[in-house]
Parts: sequence; structure tokens; C-alpha cells
Amino acid sequence: MAASFNRNAPCTCGSGKKYKKCCGLKEAISINSLIEREIEQIQAKVISDVDYMYGDEIDEDFDRYVLPALVDDEKEIEFFGFIHTVWFALFKQVDQNMTFLQDFIHHRDKTVTRASLRDIVASWHSPRPVAGRMLELTPTSVTMKDTLTDELLQIKLLQPSAAEPNSFIFGFIVPYREEWIFFPTFFDLEGESDQRDEEFIKQEFAESKYDDPIEFLKNQLLYVMNEIQFLSAEVNIDNFNWPLPVHKVIAESLVQEFKSYGSPPELTGTGVALWNRYCQIKPKQVKSKSVYVAAVQYVAMEVHPLVDLTINEFALETNVSAASLGRIVRDLKTTLTPELRELRAMILEDLQIELEEDEYLK
Repeated sequence: MAASFNRNAPCTCGSGKKYKKCCGLKEAISINSLIEREIEQIQAKVISDVDYMYGDEIDEDFDRYVLPALVDDEKEIEFFGFIHTVWFALFKQVDQNMTFLQDFIHHRDKTVTRASLRDIVASWHSPRPVAGRMLELTPTSVTMKDTLTDELLQIKLLQPSAAEPNSFIFGFIVPYREEWIFFPTFFDLEGESDQRDEEFIKQEFAESKYDDPIEFLKNQLLYVMNEIQFLSAEVNIDNFNWPLPVHKVIAESLVQEFKSYGSPPELTGTGVALWNRYCQIKPKQVKSKSVYVAAVQYVAMEVHPLVDLTINEFALETNVSAASLGRIVRDLKTTLTPELRELRAMILEDLQIELEEDEYLK
């Protein structure tokens, strides 16, 4: 029969300290490290199992509601596809009104044998999405401010991270004893100091149908992540080939005008791209620069569609000739008919997807 051992007794190594504060501390650290590695393995198993069991449903869900909003880049699609798989496991109800994770917890005795680990996994029944600015990063923890709840969250890291300081981070967190941990990690976007990320996500929440910020993030996290990465994107005029110097001058004025209106980056990009295409087709000298700037603005805003002004009203607002503005707008539309048709089709498709998503989430 094994003898009982008192952790408050003097350590057997002869240091004079209590066992629990000497060699027992190393033992505790070793056990915690083992548990943390097993937690990582369990999280990986959840993700692997949901992909194996519901791969077709995950792909269909991703293609229908997420993929059209993403840039056409293989690495980006793979990145968002992984996040979507994690989201599916944590929040999508799959069986008997339970999520895959809840079902995994319900049957945890078959896969998790360590008693202390079962208790930790059992506490994961309500994972939480988070989004906010990283305030501090150490090898063992990250401190962030949740943008929508204003909470300061200190979250334990199971592995060190090489994220950039001041990053805007997203993730899903679950309890770990008296702390939080990520499931399986956080996802970082390079941060900006002008708070545009925070303003964007707050505005999206305010304009949504959700009252609870956590419920909002559960359903809109991927959309928000995808949109935020373009907030700080500046249109680089030098990346375009301009047939004549005056064309570049007009493009620069166009960017400044869009900024003065507080236009989103995608609208500025549309305007510059349309103007560049027009210049390629008609590489001519331009005298009335202000009129061309106003005309490209009008056409770009009309395509998105964001303009509710007539030609005469917009001419008055931009202080240009209504007759000249109307003439150049017509010329732009005629010259760029294929491009404008394609843009309108893409925007209509995006609107249709948003409508379908609203129905899907009801």
C-alpha cells in the first residue's frame, strides 16, 4: 500500500522549502504542460472529425455564403476555409439541436480519459467569438480589448505567437479552468492606429439585426474579417499605367475627392480602375479635369449604387457645368459598357447572396 504524501512537508531534495513550492512545482508545471498538449490534440481532433463527418455540408455552406465575398486568392480561400470549418464545429447545429462540439462533449468519455481534462472539455459547451485590438502579447498570454463589449480579456496561449504588435485579432475562446484559451488559436490582421477597424465593426453591429454583440459575431465573423482587411487598403496610383501625365493627375484628384466623401476603399478602387480603363481606350488630352473627376465619381457611385442625385444636382454639388458633366458621363458609360455591365452583375450577385444569407440565418 502506497504511503500518503504531504505536499506541505519539507521537500525531499533538502532545499528547506515546502515540497509544493520546490520539486512539486516542477511536477505541477510538467502535468499542466501535458494537459495543454492534450487540449491541443483534442481541439485538432474536433476540427478533423467535423471535416470528416460533415465535409460536404461545410464546403456547400462555405461556397454559398462565404466564398463569393472573398478575393480570388488560393491562400486567402484556404485561410478563410479553415476558420469556417472551426466556426461550423463550434456554432452550427448538426444533430438534435446540438453543435458538433456539444455532441463531442456529450460523448467525451469515449475519447478523453483523463478526469481533469474531461472537466475542462465539458466547460466548452458555449464557445465565444471575440474581435478586438491586441494590447499586449507575451509567450504565454495575449491581452485584448473586445471591440463590441469593451471587455479587457487576458487569454492564455498554449503556444507562443509571432503576431505583429497592435494587430486586430479574431478568434473563438473557451474556458480553461479559471482562464480563457483560444480554439484553436487567434487570427491576426495587421493593426492600424486610426481605429478604422473598431469603427467598422461597431457600425456593422449597429446596422445589423442583432441586439447581442456575441450573437452578431457568431454569424458575421467571417464577413467582418474579410471586410476589415481592406479598410486600410490605399489605392496606389503608381501601380497603374497612365498614357498621359494628366490622366494620373485626374486619378490623384479622384482619390482625394472620394476620401472627402468618406467613400469606402472598394468605391475608390472602382473609380480609379474605371478611369484607367477609359484612358487606355481613349488616350487623349483632357482639359476640364474637374469635370472628368466629377463624372468618374458619378459613374462609380451609380454602379455600386450609392448615388441618389441627378446629373444637375451632382453638378451643382461639385461646382461643374451640368451640360459638360452629362456629356462626359454619357461618354464614360458608352466607352466602358462591358466593364460596367460586369460590375453591375457582380454587385447584384453580392446583394442576392446577402438576401439569401438573411433568410438562411432566420
